[in-house]
Parts: sequence; structure tokens; C-alpha cells
Amino acid sequence: MIEKAIFITGLKGLKYVTRGFNRLYFGNEFCEKRIPKLEELKKALRYCRKHKLLFSLVTPYVTDKGLSRLSKLLDWLVNARPGTEVIVNDYGLLNLINKKYILIKPVLGRLLTKQKRDPRIADLINTQPEKHTFFKKGNEYYIVFSKKIPQELSGYFREANINLPVIRSFLKKYRIDRAEVDNLLQGIKLDIPENDLFVSLYFPYGYITTTRLCSANPMRKEEKFACRISSCERSCLRYMEKLKNKYMPVLYKKGNTLFFKNTRIPSRKKLIAAGINRIVYQPKIPL
Repeated sequence: MIEKAIFITGLKGLKYVTRGFNRLYFGNEFCEKRIPKLEELKKALRYCRKHKLLFSLVTPYVTDKGLSRLSKLLDWLVNARPGTEVIVNDYGLLNLINKKYILIKPVLGRLLTKQKRDPRIADLINTQPEKHTFFKKGNEYYIVFSKKIPQELSGYFREANINLPVIRSFLKKYRIDRAEVDNLLQGIKLDIPENDLFVSLYFPYGYITTTRLCSANPMRKEEKFACRISSCERSCLRYMEKLKNKYMPVLYKKGNTLFFKNTRIPSRKKLIAAGINRIVYQPKIPL
């Protein structure tokens, strides 16, 4: 059975929850300024109880200040709903959960599941290269003959670090039996023994890179470099940029994070073969 989850970053996103989903992801992966307030968490859980949905709290990478905010949520959550999943994208939080919140169930977030997310890789693997390139540099002329990537090497670009036994051994030490992955444009290749680690696949948005500098802040400002996350004005809730270039698919820049979009989901047979038993649908870019 493949579980269907829906991921929203705020209570307004509840309007996207329809029949067919059996789990709610709630929270944010990329910015500690978007950590939900305790009252918002309580309302999300009340919604889940009413509609008989399972619940997962999504958390970002954090500073000490963000870790303190998350601790307040976990203090309440561990008593109100022990056994709740928390999607962890920060090793400091993972360490805290294992020391203080033993009744919370940690899940390895996709920021800690390393994949080759560069959107140019798909073309690099799948497109036939030009036979040769001719150019001049200074007074010299060059001809470069290119070759298609060998099929044996293409699998490397589809793998994730959770394929490695040493990584899965580390995860078991910290009570993790589930990891989150992106639906890469070039496809995914997971090689995990049955029941050794469960996997969730995010759809349709995958993240490429993220930073604590947020260019959404100076979107409407005249001064340059006003992009420190400390001066957050939540402009990411109002603006999103589309980046277009002939050498890659359309990219989406929202807040401090860059995303790609992949609407193709592997077949059920391929999902099961890869150990993926949960699809996480994002109705909007998760920021």
C-alpha cells in the first residue's frame, strides 16, 4: 500500500486537503521564521482528529533561537500526541529529539537526504550531445568532441546517500526508519533492502538549493543586499520568481530556496521496487 500525504505550510493550506489523503504534513523545511506557532499546531491537529488524518510536523534547519521555538512545540506534542512523526532537517534537532523526546518519531528530511538535484543533469543523461564544438580562444582554434554519458554512470546521478549501508546504520542509531526524497528530473535509483528503510517521495516540487539569505526581503526595496534573514518581512508569502534559461527547465525561486517541478511520478511497480511507500503531494511551493 502506498500512503498519500499532503504537505501544507500554514492553516490556509487546509483548503487543499481533499478525500484520498490519509496524512497531513504541516510546517516548513527551509526557514525558521516560518515555524508554526503553538496555537497553529493545535488547530492543525484538531483538524486531523476531526477528519481522521495521520499527522507529521515538518521542521527546518535552525539556529539556537529556532531550536528553542521547536522545543516549545515538541514539549506540547510529546504529551498531546506521543508517537507523532517529526520531519527533521537539522542534526541538532535530531540529537535533541533522541535525548529529550524519546516518544517523538524522527524522520530524515529531504535536506539531509543527499541527491544530485541539479536540473541540468536530466539533459546531460538523456540528450544526445553535439558531435563537436568549435571555438576560438586568443589566437588558437579548438575543436571539442563530446560523448554521451555511459549508461553505467547514469545511475550515479539518480542515487541517494541512503543507498549506503553505513548511512542506514547511522539512521538506525537515531531511531530513524523513514527518509524523504525528491522526484529527480533524471529519475531515482534506490537500492535499499526490504523493510530496512521506508521512503517518502515528494511531488511535484523538488528543492535544488537553499540558504539563510533571503532575496525575497529586498524585492520591493531600493537598497541592495537587504537580504539577511534577521530582517524578515515574510515577502516569500507574496512573491515567487520564475527563472528561465534555454539550458535548463523553468526554475522557481521563492524566499530563500530554489525549486524545480516534476509532474511525472514513477509507476506503482517502480515505487514499490524502490521501497517508496508514501507520496507527499505539495499543492503549492512549500514555503
